[in-house]
Amino acid sequence: MLIISWLVVIRQRQKACGCGAPHVGLWLRTPRVLMLMMATVLTLIAVSWGAFEPALMRAML
Repeated sequence: MLIISWLVVIRQRQKACGCGAPHVGLWLRTPRVLMLMMATVLTLIAVSWGAFEPALMRAML
């Protein structure tokens, strides 16, 4: 679902503005993109949790 969401956001961006790099910084600060970035980061953490959780538990105990 994240991949589809990114594709939809990118496609909407391309259709709305035919411009390229000059407005990338402003586009990345929109609430929709920020929330999508947060969801992506949290999903990556959840997927890889098994890899680094044992090390965290050892460090805490």
